Amino acid sequence: MIKQWIAFLIIAFLIMAGSSSVMAMPLSAAPSGAEITIEYGEPTINSDGSVLKDLAKTTIYYNIGSGPVKAADIPATINTGGGTIIHKIILPVSQGEEVTADLWATASDTTGNESEKSNIVRVVVDMLPPSPPK
Repeated sequence: MIKQWIAFLIIAFLIMAGSSSVMAMPLSAAPSGAEITIEYGEPTINSDGSVLKDLAKTTIYYNIGSGPVKAADIPATINTGGGTIIHKIILPVSQGEEVTADLWATASDTTGNESEKSNIVRVVVDMLPPSPPK
């Protein structure tokens, strides 16, 4: 089992915070149109507090109103975790739309146990142009 990593989700800024062997770097997301850059640190401990030895991947999810969607599976940097992940996803938002997206991540071990989701970051994806000047 993987411990849910501690995450503070911050909109519009990529916050680089130090990670320790006990807690992972906070998850952050920054939108640029429909492209979202997500950055976080892999967990390093299991849910019981023991050292993580079998991290397989982390998974990024989003929800733009129709339920959770798996955006990406990211292979673990090493099986003990602790790596920094920077990954870009593109949300399915068309020109002329503006949507609110909730983003989160989970971690999974080699036997398929998936952690609880991290805290949710909410971003507004604005592909809606303003009206013409008068």
